[in-house]
Amino acid sequence: MNDSSSVQNGIFDYNVGLPLIRELVLNTIVDEPEIRMDLTSAKSFFTGATLLDTNFLTSNLHYGDTVKINLRKQLDPNKMVTKSKLERKSINECHSRLDMECGVPCLNYLPQFDCTYMTLDTKYAVGVRKCVTDDIFWDQTEYTRQYAKSVESYRFVREVDLWNRIIRNLIATPADTRNPQIAACEGKETHYWSNLGKITEKGARAIKEAYWYQSSAYKVNAQIFMTPEAANELVDSVQNPYNLNQTTQLVNTFKDWDIPGFNIANAVSQILGGLPVQTMQHSVWMDAEDGSTTEYPLWAEDKSKQYVAILDPRVGYDIEVAGYKGVEVPNGCAHPYAGITDIYYVGGGITFNQYGMVLAFDMSDFCL
Repeated sequence: MNDSSSVQNGIFDYNVGLPLIRELVLNTIVDEPEIRMDLTSAKSFFTGATLLDTNFLTSNLHYGDTVKINLRKQLDPNKMVTKSKLERKSINECHSRLDMECGVPCLNYLPQFDCTYMTLDTKYAVGVRKCVTDDIFWDQTEYTRQYAKSVESYRFVREVDLWNRIIRNLIATPADTRNPQIAACEGKETHYWSNLGKITEKGARAIKEAYWYQSSAYKVNAQIFMTPEAANELVDSVQNPYNLNQTTQLVNTFKDWDIPGFNIANAVSQILGGLPVQTMQHSVWMDAEDGSTTEYPLWAEDKSKQYVAILDPRVGYDIEVAGYKGVEVPNGCAHPYAGITDIYYVGGGITFNQYGMVLAFDMSDFCL
């Protein structure tokens, strides 16, 4: 069908045709959750996708690649009730009675909604290729190993991208601080506490305050993530660090190509009164070749700040849809190649930003 009103000279006019584009909306309304989750040892720390039903997205991709989730917000109970003081009026010297106004309060407390979106935003391709004209010089085992390395590199890049996307988004669009006493403090109006100075000066107190607030305000089971340098500085700042439990336990890592892994920092946990602390390992593959910038999630891109992140697992989501998977075969003189190519469509980001906090400190003195 040729609709001349929406197609001009073969170019689709989005202003006219936009109503024809379908929008996916989850057919249920999600109540704002009080999250109580234990740390998972799965590939990624983030489990928000389980809350937002990724199956609805992946099973309806032919209609659209974005799902809008309607969120029924939690309401302040003080605003759901009207109250007024009852007065008594004197009848005579000995008697009084309630002064009852003849009227009924008009109540109209409608539910309030917000919305969030899940979408695919990145395409990754992995694979291997060889020229068959010199196939006799190829080690088939090495060829297969190279393909496996390509898949490993995808897991590495994807995990680093996910962590960076979530940390950067929490900094760019932080939630408002719910506790009025804390919100009244300069620099603590939102869940991004910037310019806290050196971690040795006020780090322990700020981290404990932020964790207490996050736990009490949202009933979350959060974990604290920091750089190894920040952890070392906190340990060295105590009067006698040798009495601390210095043992560490490696958790949540692929162990391949230094994909971001975590060490449970027992010593720092003791300093913070037993709070759950993990240090995120740093890989050289996260840095630019000249060292000027980095993709290490707990450093600013220009290495001017280091971050302590207090995160509930459901603060972020990570979804993957397998796309093209093909085996490349030689096709005449113009294409003498054999290979394997896999394509993945991936999405990731913030679910509910109130379940994450980022504290910014000066770069560690341990950093070279």
